[in-house]
Amino acid sequence: MALQLVQSVDIKNARNKTNNLNAEYFAEFGKKIESTDTNRTVTNCGLSIIDGWNTAYGLVQIIPKKHKKYFWAFNIEQHHRKYSSIVIGIEEIKTGINCLKKYFHGQTDTKNYAYKSNGKKYSHIISSGVNFSDNYSQQGSIVAMLIDGYSLSFCKLSDNFCRKHKINTIEEYIQYGAWVVAENNIPHNTKYRMAVSLYGKTKLFGAESSDQSAVKLLKYTFTVSEVVEDEDSDDDEEDDNYYEVKDNGNAGNLKDKLISLEAQLANFERKYNDKKISAAYSKNCKSIEVLSDINKLKTRLTSFTQHIGNMENYISSILYPDITEYETWNIPQMIQWIASLDNGAYIKYLDVLQKGFEVDNICSGELLCELTIDSLRNKPFNIKDMMARKKLVHYFQTLKRGNQRYNTYQAQYY
Repeated sequence: MALQLVQSVDIKNARNKTNNLNAEYFAEFGKKIESTDTNRTVTNCGLSIIDGWNTAYGLVQIIPKKHKKYFWAFNIEQHHRKYSSIVIGIEEIKTGINCLKKYFHGQTDTKNYAYKSNGKKYSHIISSGVNFSDNYSQQGSIVAMLIDGYSLSFCKLSDNFCRKHKINTIEEYIQYGAWVVAENNIPHNTKYRMAVSLYGKTKLFGAESSDQSAVKLLKYTFTVSEVVEDEDSDDDEEDDNYYEVKDNGNAGNLKDKLISLEAQLANFERKYNDKKISAAYSKNCKSIEVLSDINKLKTRLTSFTQHIGNMENYISSILYPDITEYETWNIPQMIQWIASLDNGAYIKYLDVLQKGFEVDNICSGELLCELTIDSLRNKPFNIKDMMARKKLVHYFQTLKRGNQRYNTYQAQYY
């Protein structure tokens, strides 16, 4: 896949005003990526199972900030719904990491955000993918990607739709596109680059069948809103609104909220150091009359620290069930305990075990001891691996005997 930078347009204020920028194009390619059309189009030629995935990266460094916008539009030129996959997004530029990967989405060693042709979104946090938006598995689809400040969004338009409505400008893409936000808080002070991963290989009824995937960049722009900033402000000073913990209705998004909260604290430390406090005092001596506010905050932080400690203890009690109370365990607690055994060796059986517990009404931990090697071999469990069945039954029996070394099993997860 390839990209070309056409022009920079101030989306908000200047429909006809353009600024030339250095060209953006695909500058780094996987082993089986073929680039054509002056590096605007990339095609995946990796047609074996081993080299099926390949990635191409853009040249331009992306630095999300409040008044910056980046926009791309891609045309899906070749794609087979069954036999190929396309992933579009951004990945962190990180030194010391092998940046040329088979695929970039869902990798945990770099920050990344992506939208796959099957309609799922991925990130370094959501490595297995979650349902996100419509798929773009049809040839001729146009996928647009927009970074506006710290928000990353995608939308899909068909080639026919664009021709019918004569969509040619950035403004028209934004107006007609059904934009879906993939990430509201892209981490600040991090450099990214555009990335596209392509796949084109499968097997069908024992016979190999392949289909190449290819993507062409239609438009790329980089825009800066016309905002007058204080000449004394630091170039890297970020907008405080970025650190606001946004509630998108997902109560389970605790990890993101903790990361955002940590970022708020780090930003506060950076923004209000001795030098900047002195500068504020020189402009307005009353601006630092905040001792009473600091004392209130210190009291609140003491209470908050205690709350975090209580949260840690409660989460630990869920993640590491107390084996002395195994008889009262419910199914989620049993599954959590099994997941922790032997460094996660039985995680692949968790789904069948949970379904089996539900079907056989094994709803409390005391019934685990009744399971045998043969019962795990048969329905509803159907675990074929003899050694896995033997070890699981051994652990079930140790609960009853009370001789499992809990501290050993727990310590490997701290």
